[in-house]
Amino acid sequence: MDQWTALKAMVDSGQPVEPQRLQEVAASIGALVPDSERDTGPGTTAHLMRAFAEAAAVTVDGDTATRSAAYLKVIRLCDELPENMISNPLVRTVRGFLAARLAVSGHDSDQVDSVIEDLERVLENRAGRRAEADLEVTESLGQLLRRRRGPGDAARSRHLGLCALVRQTWRVLTHPIRDESALIPRFAHLVSDWCREDGANDDLVLAVEAERGVALARGAGDELLRRHLADSGRVDLAEEWIAAYEADDPWAARHLDLASRLSEEDEQALAEPLGPEEIRPLLRGLGLDALVYLVPRKASAGGLMVVVPAEGAVTSARLPLLTGEWFTKNTSAEPAALSGWAWLAGGAALLAAAEAVAPGRIPRVAVASAGALGSVPWAAAWRETGSGRRHLVEDVQITVVPSARLLARSSPAGGKTVVRQGDSVRLSGPDHDEVSRLLVKGTRSVVRGIWPVTDDSALISLFWHYVGEMPTNPAAALREAQLRMLENPTDIVNWGGFTHFGG
Repeated sequence: MDQWTALKAMVDSGQPVEPQRLQEVAASIGALVPDSERDTGPGTTAHLMRAFAEAAAVTVDGDTATRSAAYLKVIRLCDELPENMISNPLVRTVRGFLAARLAVSGHDSDQVDSVIEDLERVLENRAGRRAEADLEVTESLGQLLRRRRGPGDAARSRHLGLCALVRQTWRVLTHPIRDESALIPRFAHLVSDWCREDGANDDLVLAVEAERGVALARGAGDELLRRHLADSGRVDLAEEWIAAYEADDPWAARHLDLASRLSEEDEQALAEPLGPEEIRPLLRGLGLDALVYLVPRKASAGGLMVVVPAEGAVTSARLPLLTGEWFTKNTSAEPAALSGWAWLAGGAALLAAAEAVAPGRIPRVAVASAGALGSVPWAAAWRETGSGRRHLVEDVQITVVPSARLLARSSPAGGKTVVRQGDSVRLSGPDHDEVSRLLVKGTRSVVRGIWPVTDDSALISLFWHYVGEMPTNPAAALREAQLRMLENPTDIVNWGGFTHFGG
């Protein structure tokens, strides 16, 4: 944890901060203070940081007035610094953060305009700031804009949030890290909530697609970058990138500093999310009726479904049961139980959305499911009817895509179909990492079991039979094979766990 993150965590925390912890932070921030500024008197960075530590200490006592007074003291000290120090990025960040807390909480609402100006300046100067701090500043600024509610403020907050997510995607792509922070998904959910509050469904698509973009960058970013560089004629740079990425030194790829050798056009092609206007022609070209995002959330918030039809306006809905909690807590659940939950959590809403965009016929839908939902067998989702169980595959043709960006790499003709048989474990990687890599490498589509299969020989034999009849539509071939399996009593485990990935 760096100095700024440690300080912010202290101020944000509602838990008691031990004196030893304060001493540790005080020691760590000493590295931020140049030797020339280590004087203990007023007008120095050291003096300011001591006041900040005091503000962190009083945060835990629950006294709002005391906290506000401590925050105001730090802000006053910032303003009293010499002119050349006021522009210091650390000083601006500290001042902007505390001023934002006061304004958001309503204790200093008359200062909202000036705090917004401060945070705008902080956001402009991102050099050297950690990614986490970039999201924190953007979140504070967005909240203040939405509190002020001036002309264009809500749209500005959404725009800033989306830009921050693009920066995160680009950072993960060009400066890969092995760990995975929960901060980015939380921030993406916040931006999605802003979009829904404003009724801005087109921006909502950008937000959920941006979250998928970060997941794609984490799971297959090295291959995505390599293909992009090779396809644009920069083969030597592509090879240099892969050599650094695969090196034993985990920092080699970062040290390559690939971002400095790429252009804004590269960033746009790889990191900017596709919006509805770009997704709709892709759907029409692939013969699909809609792209449906299924985004899990915590049980307290409920999940989110976003529907991008090939024709018509984007729609969205909250799905209270669409969380990853049931699925992750019941890892050994029987396939029939999992498929029954899938109907309640999202299958019913998915069918309603599909029938709305393709009335009177079997809809063809691409599903982008995130997180733990990547291992949910949507085609096998079932409900009880007067004549027995009916599965979603009987009413909808489903293909799964990790993101719209990979949908863009699909083609209605050409490319190969890969079938993975005999898998004894559920699909690995919460975001289809294995499948994403195959699709990025140019595989047209992947048919894979997403849960352990007892006997898949009959299904796969039928699949290849129908591929011979409809070679340009492997998703339809898999559906026909599954329907044939349903004609005779058979265990759902032998057919329901297979999913088609790709266009």
